[in-house]
Amino acid sequence: MAETKKSLRQFECPDEVWAQLEVLAREQEISINSLVTGAIRAYLRACSEPRPPQPLPMPCLSMGPGAWGAPIDRSVPSVKLVVAFAGVEHIVLTARFVIGSGPSCDLQLDGPDGQPERAMIEWLNGVYHFVDLGEPAGIYCNGQRVSRKRIDSGDEFVIGAHRLIVRVVAG
Repeated sequence: MAETKKSLRQFECPDEVWAQLEVLAREQEISINSLVTGAIRAYLRACSEPRPPQPLPMPCLSMGPGAWGAPIDRSVPSVKLVVAFAGVEHIVLTARFVIGSGPSCDLQLDGPDGQPERAMIEWLNGVYHFVDLGEPAGIYCNGQRVSRKRIDSGDEFVIGAHRLIVRVVAG
C-alpha cells in the first residue's frame, strides 16, 4: 500500500489559538497534525459543496428518524469521532465524512480498486452511522457485511483491503 505524499508546511498562528489546539488534541487523544488536517479537509469540503436552500420547518407526526415527513437532524455533531487508518488518526468534524480514493474524499484510501467514494460516516439524528456507498466488495464491520451501521466505539470496518478502527470520544 503506497503512502499518501506529505510535505512540511509552515504557517503563523496566534499563541492563544495554538494553545487551544494543544488542549483539544490532548482531550481528543489525537495529534495536532491530525486535528489541523481534519479541520482543513472539513473546511475545504464545506466550501466546495453547493448549499441547498434550507427547507422551512413543517409540523409533522414523528414516525421515527427519517420516516416519511419526520424531520431529519443533520446538525453539527456533538460527539467527536476518531478514525484510525494506516497508523494515522483522523478526526471527523462534519456531519458527512466521505471515505474513498476520489480527490474530494475526507479520508483517502490508496489504490484504484473500487469506486472513488466508497463509504461515508454520517451524523444523523444524534448518532454516527457508517454507510456503504456501493462498494463492490462490500463493507464489513467486525466481520459482518453491512450496508449501514450505527457506529459504536471500537468498531472495525473493512473496505476492500483497508482496515479502519473507529473510536467515539466524549465531546
